Amino acid sequence: IKDACAKALAEGQTKYAPTPGIPALRKAIADAYTARGFTGITENNVVVSPGGKMSC
Repeated sequence: IKDACAKALAEGQTKYAPTPGIPALRKAIADAYTARGFTGITENNVVVSPGGKMSC
């Protein structure tokens, strides 16, 4: 965790994430669902939020 934090700081990741979530994470989630046989899932269909209330 410390290494990931240090890397993020070094890369300038010190701002809020985009409202629908970090694009690379959203793509990874979509790819994981596609690998499990789901179709039509893209990063545009995925929202990552810090709780259910923000997803509405």
